[in-house]
Amino acid sequence: MATLSGVNADQTVFMNGIGFDDLAFDTFVSANATSFVYLTPQGHRVAVSGNFVFPGAADEPTGAITSVQINLGNDVDIDYEITGVAGVDVSAIYTSPTTNLPDLLLSGTDTINTVAGVDNYLVADGAFSVADSAGGADFINVTGDGHIQWVFGDFGNALQAGNPYSGEDHFVINGDFLASRFIGDSNVYADQNSHLLAANDLFTIGATTGIPWVIGDSYLVLGTLVGGNDTFDGGCAGAVTIGDARQVGGTFASVLQTGGVAGGNDLIAAGRDHFGDVAELIAGIVWGAMTR
Repeated sequence: MATLSGVNADQTVFMNGIGFDDLAFDTFVSANATSFVYLTPQGHRVAVSGNFVFPGAADEPTGAITSVQINLGNDVDIDYEITGVAGVDVSAIYTSPTTNLPDLLLSGTDTINTVAGVDNYLVADGAFSVADSAGGADFINVTGDGHIQWVFGDFGNALQAGNPYSGEDHFVINGDFLASRFIGDSNVYADQNSHLLAANDLFTIGATTGIPWVIGDSYLVLGTLVGGNDTFDGGCAGAVTIGDARQVGGTFASVLQTGGVAGGNDLIAAGRDHFGDVAELIAGIVWGAMTR
């Protein structure tokens, strides 16, 4: 089980499929049997620890990753790190010129701690879902300090055909938030030929200011969503809570698309404004469920 934590972040952290930091390999800085450092095409500095074998000075290493430190912009400090990595082959860094390294390291059951001092755009399992992607059962600890935070339990955006399904995530949300959203499964679910099976997520919402959006399954649905049976607890009066989706149907890629939602049986016991299934229906259909 891997853990993502902030260290001394001084740049916005993107991992959500909208403007994520591409951490693909470009050039080596240094290398030995237990660690190597490389630069990305965008100039970020990535330090990878593990157990490696280097066939030659210019060859790619083999072995397994145990942790990664990420220095956005290659300045004087580490912005965030991912520790406790198990079973990830280092060769994955080289398999694609658009590798999103956090996707590879956080695809299972993990712990996500939001990064203090900067805006956060974080995703627990993948910036993009692919085909029949499976999300992990993640623990997500959100502490607001007045910055924007968008945090998604499984996928940033589900844009490809297939039938992805989500993991049962637990969000703990406290603090001061600016234009923030916390979503159990996916931010945008946009393929009309796909079906997203949402999981049963738990949101423990403590004292919050700034009116964050807390949504059980998805912000925008343009495919078919089967909602999870989500629980919103904690008694907080500051958040807007929605059982399944903020919006169904809408314009995507300049085309009006429809969506469909079969709502889950949600329990909402926190928030300022409550919506049992969907807050706004633009185009499509919603099958309501039992919300308490």
